Amino acid sequence: MIYNIVLTFNKETNKEIYDLYTKIKDNLNIEFGLKETSILHITILKFESENKLNKSEIDTILQNVNINLTVDFSGLTLLPSSSQGCWIELSTLKNKQLIEIQNELIKKLSKFKIKSGTEDNFRPHITFVKTINNNIKIKNIDYSILRKKQVKTKLEIGLADDTFEFHRIK
Repeated sequence: MIYNIVLTFNKETNKEIYDLYTKIKDNLNIEFGLKETSILHITILKFESENKLNKSEIDTILQNVNINLTVDFSGLTLLPSSSQGCWIELSTLKNKQLIEIQNELIKKLSKFKIKSGTEDNFRPHITFVKTINNNIKIKNIDYSILRKKQVKTKLEIGLADDTFEFHRIK
């Protein structure tokens, strides 16, 4: 099973981010993107477990880790896909606090296979969409959220799926 350790946002921030996404996607030919039910998140670490983790094991992973953090958004990023199209992301500045938390979690998860970028390959972001082609036209957008600072977040563990969705463990 693939697990994500992510930063999530409050309802107000989720709405601001989702509103920006809906304006961006209107001008794109999308392979897949966010849904209204998507849990917007920044992946801190993705790991694989051979067995399903129980609540006690999950609680142990986050034990003594600062679960309330702030992040600074830093604009949109367009990345070419390994196939056709591109990924569009809301970027987040990498800071000392995020790196320290990721390193602390890596130590705690030493018996698991890490499946996400770490160290220099760690790029904190919120994935918006994967386009079908490279014909990208983004216009008439309020970009104020793209530079929002000190955005409150909460660290959570959930399940990953084949796209970029995060699912809370119930």
